[in-house]
Amino acid sequence: IVGVSFHVGSGCTDPETFVQAISDARCVFDMG
Repeated sequence: IVGVSFHVGSGCTDPETFVQAISDARCVFDMG
């Protein structure tokens, strides 16, 4: 995996949305 992109949509006003997106991106990188 070279990179990950994500779109948080209308939830971008909620900081937890970013936390979850970053966590999900980390999971993808860990998969390899």
